[in-house]
Amino acid sequence: GYDNPQAQNLLGDIYRKGVIVPSNYDEAFRLWTRATAHGWLDAQANLGVMYIVGEVIDGKPVAKTPQPDRADVGKAFQLFKDGALLGNAACAYNYAKCLLAGLPGVVDVAESEGRKYMVKAAEKGDRQAQEYCKNEGWEFTPSAR
Repeated sequence: GYDNPQAQNLLGDIYRKGVIVPSNYDEAFRLWTRATAHGWLDAQANLGVMYIVGEVIDGKPVAKTPQPDRADVGKAFQLFKDGALLGNAACAYNYAKCLLAGLPGVVDVAESEGRKYMVKAAEKGDRQAQEYCKNEGWEFTPSAR
């Protein structure tokens, strides 16, 4: 039930997007933090997104309106990188996006590293990564599930 990290991840998504219930960044952040602590890497990717879009400032969720100008890009990048290194497709996709964007003050890595992780994410079945690779003309072989 409620202590299940997969369920916490899904509930976090419901609260962040305001599906069925009013949008609540506090609850999404709490649920994703808990699921991440239990090793659920999709939740870790979701936390990273909250940081990079400015929904979490100084380690605390904002009340209602994201503040992209105060986004903690470094924290998001680290969450994505850690999850990507553990093989999570959602983290690899977001890590690759950060690398390919050349975010200032965060990365000093060649574009080839971003491409490598984007292809890995696509091969693991991340649909956004697959679309990105197709648009760039990058080949990938989806792994059998």
